[in-house]
Amino acid sequence: MGLRKLLSSNTTEKDEKKANRRSSSTISLTKSISNWAHKEKTKHHSLNTTSKRYSQPSPTISDASLQFSKKTTNPFEPNQLVTPSGSLGDVNDVVTTLQNSWSEDNYHATIINNPPDAINTEDDTNEKLYAELQEVSLKLNSMDPNNAVEIKKRIYDINNLLVNTMHSSEKLEGRIKQVVDTSKLIIMSASEQNQGLKQSLESHITNSENTHTLALMDLNSQQEVIETKNKALEQDKEQLVRENQILHEAYKTIETELNQLKSNYQDLKDARTELYNLVQVVNDKELTKQIKTMMMTIQDMMMATQNKERDIVANQTQEQNNALIIEALQADKIKLEYGTAEIRDLMDKEHDRLVAQIEALTSERDKKTLELEFKLTEIKARHKQSIETHEKTRLENEALKQQLVDMEIASKASAKLVMRENKLLEERIQETLNEPEEIMQLHTKAQLGLIEYLEGQEDVIQAMAKFKKQLETNMSEFNSTNTILSVASS
Repeated sequence: MGLRKLLSSNTTEKDEKKANRRSSSTISLTKSISNWAHKEKTKHHSLNTTSKRYSQPSPTISDASLQFSKKTTNPFEPNQLVTPSGSLGDVNDVVTTLQNSWSEDNYHATIINNPPDAINTEDDTNEKLYAELQEVSLKLNSMDPNNAVEIKKRIYDINNLLVNTMHSSEKLEGRIKQVVDTSKLIIMSASEQNQGLKQSLESHITNSENTHTLALMDLNSQQEVIETKNKALEQDKEQLVRENQILHEAYKTIETELNQLKSNYQDLKDARTELYNLVQVVNDKELTKQIKTMMMTIQDMMMATQNKERDIVANQTQEQNNALIIEALQADKIKLEYGTAEIRDLMDKEHDRLVAQIEALTSERDKKTLELEFKLTEIKARHKQSIETHEKTRLENEALKQQLVDMEIASKASAKLVMRENKLLEERIQETLNEPEEIMQLHTKAQLGLIEYLEGQEDVIQAMAKFKKQLETNMSEFNSTNTILSVASS
């Protein structure tokens, strides 16, 4: 918007300068003509007779001077001005004014620095017009009347040339205005593009900052989660270490108990062997003793029976008594046999009871041994599982640490990439913002070049044609540059 206001203000100032220039030129020319007429009437009444002198040749002018005058007033000479000699000084002023009119920016500076004779102050104008009229009068007095028609024709041709030059200047001015308008449109479009690029840059920077902030927040949250997991894993690790120590102590305790049970089992086995041997010995001794006792008793009874039988045989008279005694002895014998069988049964029962007790102790010892072995196997499995869990936890911690390092590296790389892209985009926008200044510099340079070029040329039309070619070349370069910029911006 600031550039648009500047261009509109410059256009308004140029229009005002142009109107003031035209009005001042008209007023100056009117004053010059009126002053010239007044001077002509009041101071030079002798000029009324100049028409008579046109029919007579001047005795003071020579053929060489005529040739020189004819040569210097030829408008078709390539190395001379397109105006006649000093008798038409106002034409030089008009040409100078036309040359200066190609640039509206430098018009007032040119008028101030190099004012033409027709627009000086009133006193200077009157004096110069008087001097010029005197010079014209002298030249008219010395001029051949036969050359008046040729001079008039040349002046007419010069006026036509000046009119054509004026039309060409107006066309060139219209083209320059068109170029200026095109430049304004280009500058406005460039300003709009710059505004769009600025907005896109701001949105891109905002999106980049939001993305970076979200990524940073995400990374921070992930880092907090990972730290929480690490703390939980550290606590689990400490818990596993404590459980491992407890299991190790329990394993040692169970191993001590197992060794104690093994020693107890060996003691029980030895006691069983001793008991078995003792039972065997006891059984053997008691049985032998009882058998001996019973045998002795039986032998005694048999001896008594034999004695009684002898007595019975010897004393047949006492057969009845002996029969009763024999029956009593047989009954005692049956009682003895029955007691011996009971003793044997008792010994067998006691033996079976001891054997059952030993087997129960053995089975209980085996059962406890199996339970201890199962507990030991379970403790070993739990210990192995805790070791594997600890190793797995350590590997997971290392993987999480590596992942965290990779994420930090990726975050730093993405942040550097975003900063680099923002810097490149700022450089591109700065270059794009500098382009309107370059366009204005190119436009000003073209105007100054046109002014300098026309001031140094004698043939204005040819100079304008050459400048037109140069301007077309510059415009083609500008169009190619604009195309490249539009492609780069898209």
